[in-house]
Amino acid sequence: MRNSVLYLMASLIFPVAVAPVVAAQIPPKPAPRTAISLRTPAPMLPFYSESKSTHVQVLANGVNITTESTSGQARDGQGRYYDFNSQPSVGGQPAITNFHISDKIAGTEIRWDSRKKKVTVVQLPPEEQRHGCWQSDSGRLNWSYPLTPEQRAAKKASEMLQAPVPHQSSIETKKENLGTDTFQGLLIRGFRVTRTTPTGEVGNDQPLVSTSESWTSDEYRLEARYISDAPREGRFTRELTSFVPGEPDPALFQPPQGFPIVAEQTHEVPCNQ
Repeated sequence: MRNSVLYLMASLIFPVAVAPVVAAQIPPKPAPRTAISLRTPAPMLPFYSESKSTHVQVLANGVNITTESTSGQARDGQGRYYDFNSQPSVGGQPAITNFHISDKIAGTEIRWDSRKKKVTVVQLPPEEQRHGCWQSDSGRLNWSYPLTPEQRAAKKASEMLQAPVPHQSSIETKKENLGTDTFQGLLIRGFRVTRTTPTGEVGNDQPLVSTSESWTSDEYRLEARYISDAPREGRFTRELTSFVPGEPDPALFQPPQGFPIVAEQTHEVPCNQ
């Protein structure tokens, strides 16, 4: 009886002493690859930035066509997001700048441009209803939220009925880690993707090689530089021209005064349309 009591006390006081024996007999299973998704996301840091984009196409006769545009984006500490994109005059059409505000606090998406000078305010669905696919009343804007299990099953069944027989592409893809660099005061990490289309895949008499590079700041979740080069599309570059950390001007998250406002609601739509 005394021996049994002593054994019970030892088990309660030193429970970890058994662990090495069990581990030695049964090798632990490797951690699943998806374990990284369980980490707490990094905070969304506020900033303001501007970028310049350049697209160069070289025609068969050697003529170069170059187009340039500017853009910018900002995020505040409340999670509100602002961006703009300015396109030059092309084909007799005047230049245009498009603006967009995503206000998580008010649950709205706000858009306007420099031509129409009319503000469209779309009220997003309540937080608890943000599943599946939604569309603005005008049909011009669409949102895709995480699907419920029932919606995922219905979408998969619909895709199986409608999907054509997939084409087995022989395009080769290679991804390279380019390491880190510093740009506009940001520590950025780069990756290059090379895609090779073999001879005859699209009627080409030689292999077609295209590359794309993306350099991103993990700290600010911001793409600082992007370069793509393809035989048919030409060369496209976009990189930051300025970056200012910290809270941006609060006026950026308000539509311009004096513009007429059009209010729209959203409604749920099938995800396969």
